[in-house]
Amino acid sequence: MRTISIYNPNWGTFGGGEKYACSIAECLSRMRDVQVRLLIDRQDISRDRLSKYFNIDLAKVEHESVRPEETRHALAAADLSIIVSNFRTHGLPAKRNVYIMQIPYPKLTGARFVKRLLSGKLKEALKDRMRRELLIDAKRADRVIVYSSFVQDVLKKHHDLSPVVLYPAIDDFQTGGKKEQMVLSVGRFFSGLYNDKRYDILIDAFKRLCDRMGGGGWRYHLVGSCGTDSSSQRYLAFLKEKARGYPIHFFVNAPYEELKDQYNAAMIFWHAAGFGLDEQKDPERMEHFGMTTVEAMSARCIPVVIDKGGQREIVAHRVSGYLWNTLDELVARTLEIVEGKAAVEHLQRQARIRYQDFSRDTFEKEVTDLFLPLLL
Repeated sequence: MRTISIYNPNWGTFGGGEKYACSIAECLSRMRDVQVRLLIDRQDISRDRLSKYFNIDLAKVEHESVRPEETRHALAAADLSIIVSNFRTHGLPAKRNVYIMQIPYPKLTGARFVKRLLSGKLKEALKDRMRRELLIDAKRADRVIVYSSFVQDVLKKHHDLSPVVLYPAIDDFQTGGKKEQMVLSVGRFFSGLYNDKRYDILIDAFKRLCDRMGGGGWRYHLVGSCGTDSSSQRYLAFLKEKARGYPIHFFVNAPYEELKDQYNAAMIFWHAAGFGLDEQKDPERMEHFGMTTVEAMSARCIPVVIDKGGQREIVAHRVSGYLWNTLDELVARTLEIVEGKAAVEHLQRQARIRYQDFSRDTFEKEVTDLFLPLLL
């Protein structure tokens, strides 16, 4: 019996990285003579809670509660460790070791470190120092896995790292039903240095859209998880105040079935992570892949998403959706759909076809091909 331990330091965010790790656990648990264990260092997070939230079958996966300081020891007890990390290394504790790296780091130069210190970003400066150690261990690991070719290219360019791309497994959200006059965005409500969804500018764009249409019956729905910390709650309150007076509705910490209903009702899907930033200077602040974009496409939503980061790997402009760089372009391309100037049925059909490249069946085959050699 081969043992596999999977550790993610951020289970409680219930974001894409956590779903990705759970999806890998589900696939590996179906292999013969393998025991998979999630290492969880928070008392309020359980295997069953993760399974229910992400709609992932973890019945064959064990749950081991660990304290943060016990993590490396617990990983060392496994034949294979799978570690999700954005800045902290856990060494190479097991017989075989895999790092999942979510962030496309730029060059971690001394000048960058000093600049962050001088601008008061002490925490981020210290994280950069830790990332150097992480990258050293990642180069010695048996595998490094990333979500997209975008992340792969950045890590190759700046750090001479050769990760393997394993695109996320995307659920099929399509249930049918009639589309409504609705624009949708999905993602965590938070404002930070990495992967900020930029709901603030999307709300501005929708207000402009409403003003151009004189109302028109369209509404904008924002769906996502939000932490209980004061920073996240303040940001959510800021967004709600910004949306006041317009048909903009928030669905916070919505259950899986509610998310499915939203995808099937929405005609258009918006995404703006990375807006206003230089992709070459700040690759870590782009969308690293775009799981929610593909989820929306599975339900025949037409994606109208920013032409940066992993989004351009997903959407072919004017074939399976639209790409944009400015708010004027976002509003204009959305109006093409709203006013019936776009080939809506063709775009919906192509969005659905593109989703199938990221199905769970495809993911499971790739997980098996990737991990089986490490278990022999």
